[in-house]
Amino acid sequence: MVRRRRTAITLVCVLAVLCGAATAAAAQGEPAWVAYERGRQAFRAGEFGEAVRMFRGAIERGGPYPEAEAAIGEVYLVEGSLGLAERQFQRAIRQRGALAVPEDEFSLWYRLAEVYELLENPRAYELALREIVERDERYRDDEYSSEREGYRRVVREEGLDRLLVLYRQPDDFARKAHALLGEHYLRTGNYGRAVEHLLFAAIKVLSELIEIELERDPRYEFSSVSALLDRVEQRRETREYLGETGLYRMMYYLGSALYGDDPSLSTARVIWETVSEREAAGDWARRAAEQVADPTLEPLIDY
Repeated sequence: MVRRRRTAITLVCVLAVLCGAATAAAAQGEPAWVAYERGRQAFRAGEFGEAVRMFRGAIERGGPYPEAEAAIGEVYLVEGSLGLAERQFQRAIRQRGALAVPEDEFSLWYRLAEVYELLENPRAYELALREIVERDERYRDDEYSSEREGYRRVVREEGLDRLLVLYRQPDDFARKAHALLGEHYLRTGNYGRAVEHLLFAAIKVLSELIEIELERDPRYEFSSVSALLDRVEQRRETREYLGETGLYRMMYYLGSALYGDDPSLSTARVIWETVSEREAAGDWARRAAEQVADPTLEPLIDY
């Protein structure tokens, strides 16, 4: 009986080794994309060591593989190894020509900017975000120079409502980078550049909301930001969009940037008042109300 039990145990062990070897051999022969997907599954399960092993296997079999390089960076980022995460995202960006979806390059720059923010490297953070906004043709191209000048002039002289009557632009890959750069310049006291980027971000979001309303009701005519927000706050999908884009935060800081650039302007107060009236704005409504009552400059960060 004892001998049979030992024989059975030995057989089980041998089978386990053989199955493990067969699995490993299969893994060695699987396509790079399969290894990459297995790595993503391991990452979602919190099996970070296995995830890195699979991503490296994908790179060995299908390199250059920027998606897998970036995925290793995500593992390092989660584990707090910021220097290694920086290296991986930089490597993925250098290989961007091999991306299956070319637009994913912007996600790589955003992740690298996040690493630089965590590393408290403001110059590198700014440069990473500028790599994104410099691809925004309305921000970059000479043919839009008069439009850009119109943004600055109209918002100062006639306000945000009039600006949206005259100018629109689509929400796109650069909106978040404009918003982040705007806050960065605000915190460092560069108010003119803060206004520039926060305006771009706000126009993109508000223009998208106007387009959504026009699709729902072709007779809709934009009259004011406040009236537009009254409409879009009533529906779940547009409320979610407001939250995803951080519009109220964006508008609050736009008011702060305009006030810092020229405290005599009334535009900043009007924008703060708009935010302060929105229950959906949460803490940004409270902060805006405080600014309306007693305007002050945002605290600067000394890096």
